[in-house]
Amino acid sequence: MADLVILVLLGVLVAAGYRRGAIVSALGLIFIGTFGLVAALVGAAVGGPALGFGFGAAAAGGCAVSFSLRAGALQERVREWTGRMHQLDRPAGAVASGMAGLVLVWLVAAVASLVPASGGVLTAVSGSRIGGAVLNVLSPTGTVASVLLRSGFVPALEGPVIVVEAPDENLIGAPSIQRAATSVVKIQGPACGQVTSGTGWVVAERLVVTNAHVVAGHRQTAVFGSREGPHFAATVVAFDARNDIAVLSVPDLALPPLPRRTSLRHGTPGVVIGFPRQFDKSFDAVRIDRVVEYAARDIYDNPAIDTSLVVFRGVVSPGNSGSPIVDAQGYVLATVTAAAIGQRLAGGYGVPEQVVGPIVAGGRLPVSTGACLAGEGPREL
Repeated sequence: MADLVILVLLGVLVAAGYRRGAIVSALGLIFIGTFGLVAALVGAAVGGPALGFGFGAAAAGGCAVSFSLRAGALQERVREWTGRMHQLDRPAGAVASGMAGLVLVWLVAAVASLVPASGGVLTAVSGSRIGGAVLNVLSPTGTVASVLLRSGFVPALEGPVIVVEAPDENLIGAPSIQRAATSVVKIQGPACGQVTSGTGWVVAERLVVTNAHVVAGHRQTAVFGSREGPHFAATVVAFDARNDIAVLSVPDLALPPLPRRTSLRHGTPGVVIGFPRQFDKSFDAVRIDRVVEYAARDIYDNPAIDTSLVVFRGVVSPGNSGSPIVDAQGYVLATVTAAAIGQRLAGGYGVPEQVVGPIVAGGRLPVSTGACLAGEGPREL
């Protein structure tokens, strides 16, 4: 049924494009698209993505009706301007309108493939043969798709939607990744009557970065080089609940610091190194999507404040909190802080190095670790 509806829609668009010609059709798309986009931006600014989508659709529909009423007069003008070339303008208009229809089908199918429980028209289009065919031609997670879907109107149930290709599992065995792993440690300590744990990494001589929610409420914190290895006493010297970053001073820790990278590119492959679920050190391939400003609550669920987050695709497990995301050269790109929920693609969010750096620089004296938090593992956005 969905394929039949799509074919009818494409047929109508092709016929309209042939009747109006390429020039008039292009002018109509520009007119409708411009006013629809402006309305969507205003709606999104006022009431979020859902209202923006509604405003955009209403404005585009109104502009389409208005343009249709005036298209006849415009066609006469174009015929006068183009003369004999008008005979080429008509078939070009049919092709252009048909392509525009296919782009619309792809957009609907791509959104449906990225947003869980989308239902309705979205699911019908993505499940159709035509929808599947256009997704095969242009992957919804490829580089081109990520640019097309960066409008901010792709809905997500929770955190920023993940739009990037699958991770590169072959990177896990790279010598640079294995070397970096020697500077990744396990963090553990008592809080709320239980032992909480996570991961950390060496950022400078005798300094370790982890998540604030890993050490929240700790009266004493221990750092382990391996799951069963010797442990070292640590003191929290920086505690940022908003960005979920803590810095530990570990006087007896003699591990080399990891280099850091502050510039990130879409599609960069990486590896999360950590101690998930109390297991030995593990490696999970991920791929960087982008850095976004997102209104997230802090670890104590205080009102949301815009925070810089690195969006990535890959598995995030309990115990990965504070894990570094390391690239192919062994540089730390981000520190894992949250797992993504409400997404079709498994992934998570990290704190970028441009946020971590100033927090590390300001950490010198012991500070309070705040109130404790029940449970362990990454937060969820």
